[in-house]
Amino acid sequence: MGAVVIRVYGVPQTVARLAAVAARATAAAPKASEAIAEEVATSARDRVPVLTGETQASIETTPEGVQAGAAAIYLEFGTSRMAAQPFLRPAADEATGAGAAAIFRAAVGVL
Repeated sequence: MGAVVIRVYGVPQTVARLAAVAARATAAAPKASEAIAEEVATSARDRVPVLTGETQASIETTPEGVQAGAAAIYLEFGTSRMAAQPFLRPAADEATGAGAAAIFRAAVGVL
């Protein structure tokens, strides 16, 4: 029985297309990250329990993501005297899927 020869065509073109997709995803990531951070901040402001409004007013975007004032940690995780009232994590969980989808659409050229 003779040797079986399998020829695969288009490998260089496929590699080039994958490299282009990776480049588009890399280019889209910073803009998508900024949009995600703003979405998280807006959602967190809507979700945070408001007594004085100080924590709500402290929620802002930064180059690293989203930050909130010092009291936010007590609201988010609770204390021995107060139940947790999470607002940052739920906001981030909600926005993550949308951000990943935006990067994917940019990478495959849908945007």
